[in-house]
Amino acid sequence: MNYFNKLSQASLFMAFALLNGAFPSLAGTIVGGVEVLDPSELVDGKTQAEWGDQWWQWASSIPKPQNPLAFDDTTDPLGQDGSNEKAQIEQPDSVFFLGGIFGGTQNPITRTITVPANKYIFFPLINSTADNTSATDNPNNPNFFGNLPVDSNDSRDPVFPDDCFNNPNTPNDFASLRNCTASIIDLTTELFASINGVDAESQIDLFQYRQKSPVPFSYTVPVNNIFGYPDPLFLNNPDNFQELSLPATISPVISDGYWLMLAPFSPGEYTINFGGEGDVAGLQNTTYIITVAPVGEPTSPLSLLALGTLGVTLTLNRKLKK
Repeated sequence: MNYFNKLSQASLFMAFALLNGAFPSLAGTIVGGVEVLDPSELVDGKTQAEWGDQWWQWASSIPKPQNPLAFDDTTDPLGQDGSNEKAQIEQPDSVFFLGGIFGGTQNPITRTITVPANKYIFFPLINSTADNTSATDNPNNPNFFGNLPVDSNDSRDPVFPDDCFNNPNTPNDFASLRNCTASIIDLTTELFASINGVDAESQIDLFQYRQKSPVPFSYTVPVNNIFGYPDPLFLNNPDNFQELSLPATISPVISDGYWLMLAPFSPGEYTINFGGEGDVAGLQNTTYIITVAPVGEPTSPLSLLALGTLGVTLTLNRKLKK
């Protein structure tokens, strides 16, 4: 009897959380009726930096025609082609990823999607990665990694640190990749976010929400990928160029950027606007109009008990018939 009471109390608590579309969190700030988690808070046992790496794995793996981050301003000037059907592809269990436009755009975009009530929502304001890919194995080719438009050999002031170009991918030395992507994010000039018309900047300092890869990771890109990687693709290790046929797994990769993690929403309608601008990363300005759908499964101890009783009854009836 004691055990049953404790079980009932636990079920009631979980049912209450599910009905409200949210779970209790350790820390956060309420913005527009939604909780923005502290950047140090774990979600499903992962740091937000780790979720950032998983976001890149998600975004890179979806072919361009189905990818919610793809954008063609000649056919889709509002960016709505990344809307509901595409937004649902390959989402993880506990978190729902949002994104802007890969490579940035000068035009604000708007998307309308549906999100389950039991999911955290995670998105970058502005972000970048560095890896060891090169479109060619010929150092004299303009597409070679070290021949990017601005480097320390140009007459202009360098935009990236030398680590981006001098042996950028020495095996087991990832400081160069880390410095390279950091140099892009360091040039961020603006960050912004609003939830239901309330500016997040009035409540929190968005520049405190930076997340960097704790360790190098990998992602797999398909043939028609969002990065525009050619087939074959070369891994640019010094004196050891490796040719890869697509689809291919790229490693090592380092991510850096500014991210927000939102606690699960109660069912209803929400509007989120977010983005940022950097001298190298470009401009992101994305609005999501979100319908949060109630969880469709039974959410009370009585309904769960009823289903359990029904299952037992059906099982007994089958046995009796046999």
